[in-house]
Amino acid sequence: KTKDDNLTKLEEGEIDKLQVCNIVSMGVTIPNLKCGVFHQLQSNSEIALQKMLRMCNYEDGSKAIMYIFAYENTNDEKWVTKAVSMLDPKRIKYIHHKNI
Repeated sequence: KTKDDNLTKLEEGEIDKLQVCNIVSMGVTIPNLKCGVFHQLQSNSEIALQKMLRMCNYEDGSKAIMYIFAYENTNDEKWVTKAVSMLDPKRIKYIHHKNI
């Protein structure tokens, strides 16, 4: 119930931020959301890509911005690389934590 209420509030503009965990891998598309933060992707690159694409509800030429955090020299880094390999590399920018 809370999930449905918050999605409705986001759609109606009553709230402008939404925190979710795995709900976006279960067929829920997040409306009106153009910026997302992924703390960590999982090893299944297809599910990771699906989560990312559920944010890309392009309207009027707007773009979705996604921040994906990964720990260096870990499987996280490999999972992110694999998940974004299906995207246009010109649209991906890597930022090292020292440059933030």
